[in-house]
Amino acid sequence: KHYGMIKGVFKHYSAAFSSEIFNLGANGLNEILNVCQIIEEGTPCNRTEADMAFISCNLAGPKDKKLNPKRALCRFQFLQLLTNLALSKFKIPTRKVKPIEYVMI
Repeated sequence: KHYGMIKGVFKHYSAAFSSEIFNLGANGLNEILNVCQIIEEGTPCNRTEADMAFISCNLAGPKDKKLNPKRALCRFQFLQLLTNLALSKFKIPTRKVKPIEYVMI
């Protein structure tokens, strides 16, 4: 539903903070998290959680350094990171809601 907008955000920030539009570095990601107000200290969705999500999402994908650089996210990894942060930010343990509903918030 919002893929086009997310893809545009990815392209903009990866080009603004890097020399290419195919990979998003940590600086670009931190700017996205700050501008979109995704991080809230004192909640499960804090800076440490975002850094851990960056590391874990960066491990997925091809092992070729040219296709999947060590310190940057490809687009599918960026989507995975946003999904992980949405789950940590909006998930309420007492509610029985499907994960897709947390992502759509």
